[in-house]
Amino acid sequence: MKHSNFPGLIYKWRFVIAIFMALTMLVLTGCGKIGIPAKEDLYKQYFEQNVLNRDFKVSLATDNGSDSTALYNGWVFKLLKNTYYDGPMTAIKNGETYTGTW
Repeated sequence: MKHSNFPGLIYKWRFVIAIFMALTMLVLTGCGKIGIPAKEDLYKQYFEQNVLNRDFKVSLATDNGSDSTALYNGWVFKLLKNTYYDGPMTAIKNGETYTGTW
């Protein structure tokens, strides 16, 4: 191949070269975590959708390996949303409602 034909060869294959370069850039830059929520965000979403504003009962409670589940028998709790890490709550046992914060 003569060097004088090299610019003409690039001109002929410019479309293929442009596609190759675009695909290369897409592969190199597209491997980031763009659009994938962080684990913390997933936990927040789960907590908001499955715990907040819903009644729940404690099925297991431990403190340093000691089972304290019996302390919560008969209680129904509801955490209400203020922010992700605090808010009002209710606890109901034997028809008595107690309010507080979490």
